[in-house]
Amino acid sequence: SFTLTEGNTFYSDRDFAATTLNYNRELSDNWLTVCLPFEYTIPEGVKVETLSEIDTETKTFTFNEVTGTMTANTPYIIKNSTETAALFASLSDASVKSTPEAMEVIVDGIDAEFVVTYTTKTSTELMEITDDAAKYDILFFGTDGQLYYLSQGVTTKNITFKPFRAYIRIPKGKINWTDGQQARVRHRNSEMTDIDTLESANDSQKTTVIYDM
Repeated sequence: SFTLTEGNTFYSDRDFAATTLNYNRELSDNWLTVCLPFEYTIPEGVKVETLSEIDTETKTFTFNEVTGTMTANTPYIIKNSTETAALFASLSDASVKSTPEAMEVIVDGIDAEFVVTYTTKTSTELMEITDDAAKYDILFFGTDGQLYYLSQGVTTKNITFKPFRAYIRIPKGKINWTDGQQARVRHRNSEMTDIDTLESANDSQKTTVIYDM
């Protein structure tokens, strides 16, 4: 029997099997980050996405839908629309994976990373501020499901990240932030939506409704 306790650090130097597994974090109907040291089959009513693209000009962060299974030691955002808040309680026959040295998703083009933490970290640590100069800007999902940024010289807030969360790390200067500005999130399904052919309405009594993208 194995239990992950909310707020407690986790590390394992080997894989192991757990007949029963519990992680006592409760998830709401807001987009939140999560990373687990075990695989998890995504149930009905739960949406999972991963970071796929960043537009530095519009400050837009695009997330693609993940279906089937969440991979161990991989960062995701998750939205729980089920009536069960504790999704990861009382799991059976879980295969817990060893903790790798790096747990991140690389976003090509601007050297950005969607990074996991299994220990408690402060945003000051994550920005890697040395000699009053920050190496990174940090973005994170708040409890309200909104994406916020921390950039030295623009925001002064320092927050603490709990284990089993993920954050976005971008080299300082890649995005030009201004005070009060908000990052934008775009959710994109893994499957493209078909577009049906529109037929013209020759009858003047008919109404043709056309939707753009």
